[in-house]
Amino acid sequence: MHTKISVEQFRDSFKRMGREDGWTYEGLGALYEWLEENFPDNELDVIALCCDFSEYESLDKYNEDYGSEYEELDQLQKETLVIPVGDEGFIAQNI
Repeated sequence: MHTKISVEQFRDSFKRMGREDGWTYEGLGALYEWLEENFPDNELDVIALCCDFSEYESLDKYNEDYGSEYEELDQLQKETLVIPVGDEGFIAQNI
């Protein structure tokens, strides 16, 4: 049996699992919206989501973490899924 959860319940699930670090309020909202749009019947697995996705405040931070040299977010989008968060932030599917 599946139960639909709200964005607030989604955020609370990360907090209950001790996985809220590394995620902004806006980032979790963006991830929720993307999941609802693309996988509306999927079961919530906070740990799997934390393994599959990471949030970055900027492309510079992503490049620093991965040792990459992307100049534009469009370049990264050719390699992996990118979900925009705010002006410069984004969530990337871990590769």
